[in-house]
Amino acid sequence: MPDGQDSSSSDAGNNGASNGTVPESDLIALKRSHASEVTELNEKITKLTSDMDALTTARTAVEAQLKEAEEVKAQLSTANAKVEETTKTLAETSAKLSETRRSQLMERHGLKEDSLKDMSEDQLDALEKVLPAVKTEAPDPKNLDAGSGPNAPPSDLSARETIAASLAAD
Repeated sequence: MPDGQDSSSSDAGNNGASNGTVPESDLIALKRSHASEVTELNEKITKLTSDMDALTTARTAVEAQLKEAEEVKAQLSTANAKVEETTKTLAETSAKLSETRRSQLMERHGLKEDSLKDMSEDQLDALEKVLPAVKTEAPDPKNLDAGSGPNAPPSDLSARETIAASLAAD
């Protein structure tokens, strides 16, 4: 450009591109490309919003399940404590019952504590079933024949002689 010439006069054939204005066709093309980008971005925003809503819903559901699980855990802990307490009480009661059974067996049947102390519940059950069939008490003198017992007439024979005489009579 020579000195003194206006730069706008030489660029007049370029549709005003050199005077700082952009041709309308370029603006429309740019607008169209940006419109598709904006549409694409809006679709992505919509999808992300939808995904975020789904994640929020899932998080809320998980938090509710976690709260419920904590409540169940507390209930389970309480139930376990009750089971332990009941088990302890059952063991104590079972031991007392066994001791009572042993005492009754000693009292009723004249058994010694040493013979009963190591017996299990099953062994005590079996012993209680068998003992009624075994007579452990002395016979009632009233049921004996007149030849013996406190109600018998006095005799000069000893017990041995009385038995021998009784056997010989048969």
